[in-house]
Amino acid sequence: MVTKRLVEQTDFSATYINLLTGLAPRKTFTPVVCSNDLDAVSRALLTCGPNEPKDATLAWIKNTQELAELYVFEALLPQVARTPSLEIICEAMDLPFNEHGKLAKWSTK
Repeated sequence: MVTKRLVEQTDFSATYINLLTGLAPRKTFTPVVCSNDLDAVSRALLTCGPNEPKDATLAWIKNTQELAELYVFEALLPQVARTPSLEIICEAMDLPFNEHGKLAKWSTK
């Protein structure tokens, strides 16, 4: 799932050059384009099977270069608590969507 905002910012020329240079044009696919972050998360949760969204064991990372801190869904907290290398640093909260369905900027405060 991707947001319309991301698609509008994508440099498809560069993407296609990378695919063709890597000899992997068959690996190209058209993602499901969602109107906003809330729509993307909601639709992604539908792919998790017959489980309720509250039971999803998901994490939200800032980006793939910064993995020291992450948000986890409440259903994942018991596993985090059992993992010695992880530390819970804040209480559970809802994902911070604004009135337009966009996730708020990453914050650990």
